[in-house]
Amino acid sequence: MDHPYRLWLLEGSASVMFSYEIEFNWSEVRWASRWNVYLEMSDLNIHWFSVINSIIVVFFLAGQFMILVRLLSKKISKKVSKWRI
Repeated sequence: MDHPYRLWLLEGSASVMFSYEIEFNWSEVRWASRWNVYLEMSDLNIHWFSVINSIIVVFFLAGQFMILVRLLSKKISKKVSKWRI
């Protein structure tokens, strides 16, 4: 069976050689000021989808936490009541 990704089992002491390539492009922007374009935006364009999504996730996790606390408190109270007898 020929797979698009070939895997070889290396036995004993074998060396694996790999390489990669990086291309650097010269820019007139200084390193210290590379984020100024984003930090100094005068436009109050808020990404509403991200804000609403974050709020939904917070409410969902808070609900999960409340369910977990309720479940654990019931189980702990049952164990404590068995110990008191």
